[in-house]
Amino acid sequence: MEAEDGTNFLGPLFNWQHEDGSQYGSVRVQAARTYVSTIEYLACHFDFETEKSSWDRASNKMLEALVQSSPNLNSHSRFVLCPPDFDSQNILVDPESGSVVGLIDWDLCHTMPPHMGYARYPGFITRDWDPLMYRYPVIKTEDSPETLQRFRQHYNNELGKSLLCEGDWEFTKNSHISEAIWNAALNSFIRKGILRRFIEVALGIEDKDALAVLYDLDGYCSPEDWNKLKGKLEQLVCGSSSLPGAA
Repeated sequence: MEAEDGTNFLGPLFNWQHEDGSQYGSVRVQAARTYVSTIEYLACHFDFETEKSSWDRASNKMLEALVQSSPNLNSHSRFVLCPPDFDSQNILVDPESGSVVGLIDWDLCHTMPPHMGYARYPGFITRDWDPLMYRYPVIKTEDSPETLQRFRQHYNNELGKSLLCEGDWEFTKNSHISEAIWNAALNSFIRKGILRRFIEVALGIEDKDALAVLYDLDGYCSPEDWNKLKGKLEQLVCGSSSLPGAA
């Protein structure tokens, strides 16, 4: 924005807010302060659960560790235009060439950090990191985690070729991990499922065992086991290729 003396300054941030608190109600625009980094934004919007139970305390403890470990969230932040629903139904493809020819559904468009904007994977190849919606193998049309991992690898490779492995391409490889942390930080309703998924992949264990590990973080986990888990989580959020399901 331009001040009366002709100098430029950052104006307020405008958020889309739903009147009834859900994602389907009437929408209004709400002005907020500006933020210099993704970390600062998340710190100010952390949907911290009131620590009434072991689940609350364990979830908050693990989430803080994930946010602090993420190189994408800790990078120097800038903001890009972001489609509100970056999924297959809104991507137009030429049936002859396979080329993307357009993106539709730009209602309520907003700005995001690159790893949450155009540099991220489209939603249909990150479903395994959305435990609330992902129903493999119960729903037969769902792709397996291994198949989705191959899709992400192919997408990342082709995007790298197109961008000559420069620019915001560096954010893409691990953007599904950054997106999962972002969603868990800002929405306590889906947090437990996402954190369970992180433990499941980091330690290579079943989902029910991952829930037990999460619960034990509140006073039942030794410092040695906590440090081991943090080390595995750091490998995961930093894009280690040695962890299945991470790529």
